[in-house]
Amino acid sequence: MKLALRGAGELGAGHVVALHLRACARSAPCRVQAVDALAGHGLGGDCHASVLSPRQVLIASRLSYQALGLPPMALRENVLVDLPIDGIVPGSRLRFSSGAEMVAMCRCEPCGRLDRHQRGLQSRIGAERGLLARVIDGGCFGREMG
Repeated sequence: MKLALRGAGELGAGHVVALHLRACARSAPCRVQAVDALAGHGLGGDCHASVLSPRQVLIASRLSYQALGLPPMALRENVLVDLPIDGIVPGSRLRFSSGAEMVAMCRCEPCGRLDRHQRGLQSRIGAERGLLARVIDGGCFGREMG
């Protein structure tokens, strides 16, 4: 599935490489082949899906995984993309080929919970964990993942 980023001008384009959901905050992320992005709510079936949540979707970059030498799903993201996301600023729009659109809210600060999954992970990650976003237009992810 293709992804285009807009903000202060065109920021770039890439692809969604993987999708993950978590049934509850303590559960491990589960890879899924498809998921519905629900406008104003988040990703259907994910524990962070809520109209009240500023943290509906966590987007991480495959480049961060490569740079940090992390095992899959260590960052506990919902959406893994194949482009750098460090230049995405709050308010940037992320438009997916499925028709879903998200707005970038803020960088996701790594928390101590990550150390439960891998010792020292919080300090290793620094500002590389990812980006928190809210769904503003819905769509089904997964049909064109590549």
